[in-house]
Amino acid sequence: MLFLFLACSDKEPAVDDTSTSTDDTSVSADDTSTDDTADDTGGGQPNDNLDAPVISACDAFCYLHQTGDQYYNWRVECSASDPQGLENIWNGEVIVVQGQNEVRTDLVACDATGFCSATFDESSTGVMCSQASSYEFIVKVQDWDQNWSKPMKVTGRQQ
Repeated sequence: MLFLFLACSDKEPAVDDTSTSTDDTSVSADDTSTDDTADDTGGGQPNDNLDAPVISACDAFCYLHQTGDQYYNWRVECSASDPQGLENIWNGEVIVVQGQNEVRTDLVACDATGFCSATFDESSTGVMCSQASSYEFIVKVQDWDQNWSKPMKVTGRQQ
């Protein structure tokens, strides 16, 4: 008899030394939150990758944090799924763009329910809450098999 035991929590992501990620995404000020269906899928993956995660919705907003010290904080929150199941979603990245300039890149952490988020404050990043609608947030999520989702673009807003 042959017994196979699989544990999702101990997986390390597969390493693909041949892939490169380019962050040459350009956006215009009139873009709205959308699932980008162009050929830019992030991570060098083809658009027809049926194993790639899918981002269904995103929001990027800033708000005044009032507990203890007061400061403006940014939250990027997305819902994602994966054809191999939610437990196969790993992490991702968010690229903040203003005009044609990349302002910063941050890690997006995902949990086993498909909730993915990033948090950062205005003062240490220079991403100003008073200019919320001038920023585009481009989110991509990766699964444990190194498949990247198509990028999701969302315009920042002040809460």
